[in-house]
Amino acid sequence: MSPLALKPDLAYHVRRAIYQKMAGDTGTAAWRGLAYHEGESDGLLGSSVATDLTHSIYYAYAPDGAEYPYVIFHKQSGTPVYTFKTGPAVGDGHAIADNELWLIKGVAHDTEAHPSAMDAADKIASRIDALFTDGALALPTITATTEAVTQLYLRRETDIAFSEEEDGETYFHHGALYRLMYSAT
Repeated sequence: MSPLALKPDLAYHVRRAIYQKMAGDTGTAAWRGLAYHEGESDGLLGSSVATDLTHSIYYAYAPDGAEYPYVIFHKQSGTPVYTFKTGPAVGDGHAIADNELWLIKGVAHDTEAHPSAMDAADKIASRIDALFTDGALALPTITATTEAVTQLYLRRETDIAFSEEEDGETYFHHGALYRLMYSAT
């Protein structure tokens, strides 16, 4: 079994660490206006971000009526990393780490308040890249088992940049896929 399968609550902690990485970075103009709304997107963190921020960071999808620009992040895929050898050092099933691919992107929409949505999406994507390429996440020690979660790798795999038209309006999606590898020991 993978470390994630052994600890079902670990998925929540990884999502939370990714969110905290973005929400804790309030000093950049690209993030101005981004905050988490309690009760939306899985109740991820509630009101633990700065109070002067007005837009959102969402897990999986933004709710109807969400203000632009915003950030969406979610796990694209995940696979365990196995060893060829058995023994207590590698645990049951020989899994030693999880290898996950996360989509993190800014979404912007041309409006009177934000007439240059493509630029806004680019700025958000650039800041996401600065935070997550070789960045460190605050992964937890799981208190019920006193096992530490160790980040092994975090790096951009590929860029994401596309636009979509709906009812004659353009929405821009810019970001990247990030490879995260971690081990729970």
